[in-house]
Amino acid sequence: MKLKMQKVVGYIRVSTNAQVADGESLERQEEQIRAFCARKGIPEADLQIISDGGLSGFKSSRPGFKSLTQLCLSKQVRMVVVYDLSRLSRSVRDTLAFVEDVMQKHGIEFVSLQNDIDTSTPMGKAFLTFNAMFKIGRAHV
Repeated sequence: MKLKMQKVVGYIRVSTNAQVADGESLERQEEQIRAFCARKGIPEADLQIISDGGLSGFKSSRPGFKSLTQLCLSKQVRMVVVYDLSRLSRSVRDTLAFVEDVMQKHGIEFVSLQNDIDTSTPMGKAFLTFNAMFKIGRAHV
C-alpha cells in the first residue's frame, strides 16, 4: 500500500486594507512562506497555500481556515506555516484549540515566521502558548 505524501500548508489572511498598506498583504505573506520553505528544502510541489482575504481573524467560520482544518484532520498535512500568529486567528481560544485539538493530536508541526515559533521543538511548543495569550490577547485591550 502506497502512503499518501503529506504536504506543508501555508495559511495567509488579511482582514483590512490597512494590513495591506502595513506590508501584510496576501502576496507578502505568501512570499515569506515560500522563502521559508525554500530555505528548509521543502519542494514547491509539497506546498499548498490557503488564503482568506478580507475576513476577520475573530471568525473561525472562514472558508480557508475551514479547509485548513479539514486537511489537517484528514492527516494530509505535516506542517502549517503562517507569516504571523495573528494571521491564524485573533482568538486565543480558537488558536489554542486549533493547535491542541487539531495539530498536536495529528502530529502536525506549526511555524509562525514573525513570532519565531516552531513546534518541532519543546521550547517552540511552550512559546506558542505564551505568545498566543500575549499577542492575540493584546487585540482585546
